[in-house]
Amino acid sequence: MVRWIAFDNETAETVVNKFKRGAAEIRQGDALGAALAAPAHSLLLLPAASGQEVLVVSLKKKPPSPAAPTLARNAPAQSAA
Repeated sequence: MVRWIAFDNETAETVVNKFKRGAAEIRQGDALGAALAAPAHSLLLLPAASGQEVLVVSLKKKPPSPAAPTLARNAPAQSAA
């Protein structure tokens, strides 16, 4: 299912009418900040300065890396016999 998240009414209406799929949820704030904070991958469509083009930004989240093993501090050294 397509999930559109818009940050203004005009954009919400445009994507729903243009693509005829899904619904648009309108949020307050910043699109890039919301995408960076989202737990999943995001695809942003941002207006270009010309007003006639869009900038497509794909943010792919990396899975968390496994924690590095920790060494015990102040552990007595073992001697080889």
